[in-house]
Amino acid sequence: MTKNKNHLTFDQKKQATSCRGVRFHYYTVFTTLLLCLTGMASMVGAQNFATRTPLSDSWKIEVKGGTGFLLSSIPEKYLERINNVSMPVFTPGVSGVFAVKKGLFGHLEMGYQMDLIYVQGNVGSQPAMYNVQTSALANNFMILANLKSTRYYRPRTNFSLFYKLGAINLKNIPRYVLPDGTLQEIPDLTYTSFISNVAVGTGIGLSINRQFTEHFSFTGAIELNRTSDNTDDLYRPSRLFYQSESTVNNYMMINAGICYTFNFTRKTSPVFHRRITETEKRLIQHRKIKRSRKYP
Repeated sequence: MTKNKNHLTFDQKKQATSCRGVRFHYYTVFTTLLLCLTGMASMVGAQNFATRTPLSDSWKIEVKGGTGFLLSSIPEKYLERINNVSMPVFTPGVSGVFAVKKGLFGHLEMGYQMDLIYVQGNVGSQPAMYNVQTSALANNFMILANLKSTRYYRPRTNFSLFYKLGAINLKNIPRYVLPDGTLQEIPDLTYTSFISNVAVGTGIGLSINRQFTEHFSFTGAIELNRTSDNTDDLYRPSRLFYQSESTVNNYMMINAGICYTFNFTRKTSPVFHRRITETEKRLIQHRKIKRSRKYP
């Protein structure tokens, strides 16, 4: 039986309006950033300056996996959104990252990153102990600053500092932990919609890229993230380490995987006449030096 909206209390109406406002602002920010970054990329491709990367070149696709864990528990006022049970803190879980990036300048990149994290652990103590399964999905725009320029070739080893902002969807599934250690489902448990349970997020991280062929490289990253119920925190990178009444939680991820770099520019020359790139030259030179040291 559905509830009549007219019978909702003032606090319930206020909370529902607040949630809708957060989601509305999130999607507004998300769309605005998409349009701004797309326009920036178009201008980069339209201008044929030597210091800028053409729109068709320097694209990256990254797939990474690793571990993630929560650094802080959920405040009591947000528990009703996650079945009134907090999430396991400092419990290692599984994380994954999918990212698409575009080089703008030699030292600057932009991109989109999707984060997935799954954590399971016990919360509380007997007789009120729960085994909680927490899953989160984050969608972020990111800006990266490379230590070494990638304008003319890709260095064998490069480091990047990145900042990201976006939103995260959260789902919490608690179960009773009986005294003998077995798990029992909670009867009449209602779940908040995964899509509607949204918080805004910011993050900062350090990544490493190790080139081993012209197109493929090893990549790894460590990052710190903060989620909030206030969209104003999106525009303030200084708020990343700031704990306020609107802070939901903090979490960290460590991931490693493969990066594929490519250009959309078509090669008009035959394959057997293909010119070797500067990246390939430097990789070959490094292998020759390494081989000469091993077999003098």
